[in-house]
Amino acid sequence: YNEYKSYLSVMAESTTAPNTIVGVGGGEGGDNGNKMLTLLPLSRVRTIMKQCPDISALSQESIFLITRATELFIELMTRESYDIMEEKYKSNQSERTSQIIYKDLASVVDKYDCLVFLSDIVPQKITVREYYKLLQEEEEEENKENGNEKET
Repeated sequence: YNEYKSYLSVMAESTTAPNTIVGVGGGEGGDNGNKMLTLLPLSRVRTIMKQCPDISALSQESIFLITRATELFIELMTRESYDIMEEKYKSNQSERTSQIIYKDLASVVDKYDCLVFLSDIVPQKITVREYYKLLQEEEEEENKENGNEKET
């Protein structure tokens, strides 16, 4: 619960002042050159959303909201990854970097239970040796289960 509460507080911080950027985003003819509130292009989000067969009609408001939610999600992942990177390299200044690496993103996914849906997409990296060891352990468990079933 506390992890989820922390996740929500980070999301609330990032929604207090939306970015107003001129000339970036879904710059389509219907925007009349107004300042846009999104960084991602609305036309591309619309194209991605149209790929779903369950969606029959898309309003401009829904496309905007999905785009903004996506931007906030990317911002959250970036902030949390940066915080993890800072914690990791705080003690070891020689390895310090200004780039977020894959391992930092995977750590964010592991840190929050509400991001468990990303665990298959952004898993923790393991070595080939560790993978083979896991496979061997699974085979041993299956053999034990099959041996127990034959006895009963």
